Amino acid sequence: MNTLTILLVAAVAVVASGMKHPKHSEIHSALHEAKQICMEILMPSEEEMSGMKEKMKECLGNEGHTHLTSHPVLASDTMPNLKHALCFREELKAITAESRRKLAICAVQDHGILDGEELNVPKVMEMIWTKINATQNAEAREYLSQALSELPELSTQPDMLHFFEVKKSLMNSCVMNMAMSIAEEALTRECPGQN
Repeated sequence: MNTLTILLVAAVAVVASGMKHPKHSEIHSALHEAKQICMEILMPSEEEMSGMKEKMKECLGNEGHTHLTSHPVLASDTMPNLKHALCFREELKAITAESRRKLAICAVQDHGILDGEELNVPKVMEMIWTKINATQNAEAREYLSQALSELPELSTQPDMLHFFEVKKSLMNSCVMNMAMSIAEEALTRECPGQN
């Protein structure tokens, strides 16, 4: 583990514990900035998200999981917080694989990425690449391109949990790499020899 990664992990621990130490402000800021950049690339707009949440509620109701339609992750038009997203993922784990498959098919049927009841993997990858290539941030584009090229092959069987894991993998890679880059730049800004 390199020094910068150790510093970032330490910063996360400090932030999580509620401590506020001035030496960690650059790293804390870097993590926040990296998260914002990556979310803008990988997450849908608020308008798209609102529509997706309504569709998900409808699909959950159709599949007999009405208790999940009022879950906090589906309750507003804004970006869900991490705790709610993780709890929703845990709730999905309790649903049978067949039900998750039907739920996934229902949720993505309007996006043109299904061939019958299977995912059109090339189309999915094309959509993800389009989003990544559209970003103006060259570093984020580079990190996400690398992360996407290293993803295991996507399954043709739709599953909501698999969708979550793919998005989480790309987001984690983007945030950690961007945060390291931003923090390194901030921490070395006043080094001797820097202009």
